Amino acid sequence: MNNLLHIAVIAFPAFLTAADAFLAVPGSVGNAESVGPFFVPTRWQQVYDSSAFSNAGFNGVSITALYFKGDGVSITNIQLSLSTTSKAVDSLGPVFADNVGTDNTVIYSGFLMLNSGLGPSTFNLLVTLQTPFHYQPANGNLLLDVRNFSGGILPVPPSIPTIDVSTVAGDSVSRLYATDVGAAFGTADTSGLLTLFVVDPIPEPSSLALLFLGTATFWLSARRRKLQLGNSSEAQDILKDRTTEPDGVNSFTNEGAQPNQQ
Repeated sequence: MNNLLHIAVIAFPAFLTAADAFLAVPGSVGNAESVGPFFVPTRWQQVYDSSAFSNAGFNGVSITALYFKGDGVSITNIQLSLSTTSKAVDSLGPVFADNVGTDNTVIYSGFLMLNSGLGPSTFNLLVTLQTPFHYQPANGNLLLDVRNFSGGILPVPPSIPTIDVSTVAGDSVSRLYATDVGAAFGTADTSGLLTLFVVDPIPEPSSLALLFLGTATFWLSARRRKLQLGNSSEAQDILKDRTTEPDGVNSFTNEGAQPNQQ
């Protein structure tokens, strides 16, 4: 396998603990170019292996943006969705609907301008998600589903517009595609767009926070019990003081009574 086509963590290589971390899948350098899903009407599904998100942490990540590499383009009508799929890389089924997960979420819909500017690690085509997607790698692989209804308009048309891809068998991506956006079936191969994910790690309670919460709960419980016991003891003392006077007279029944006059 080409050692450049690896899962790359552009930032935060141990655990993703800060906002706007970047994950390049299957890496930041491809070995081929493709027309891809942005220049002509296309249905394109791409699966990413969950191992690419192994640093995501217990609660997973919130995906907020996607970067690609290629020529800039304006698209009148496009829809992008993400879901968690049980399908493995290089094993997408031929029926598009069968690959989509139950948590399928439309992350972008409508007009999209992909400017050919410089982004992180030379990725230059930015899609800021209209709806972030919560991805939990423990639940399965990640599926990107692109429906390009209109094709694209190139600001400065090159001879052949392209986007960078990896075609290495056994890497962390593969695709299913059709040139008819409404097609039910597609053609599968091992190709996949180089993708830079912008993610926000979803924080999990730290051990210290859990310890503090447990201690605070115990203290409040003990304090409440002490107050309850204190109030009960105080009430008993008041009752004792008021029912037994030094001369043995019951103050509740004789309070305010006058001595007998004979």
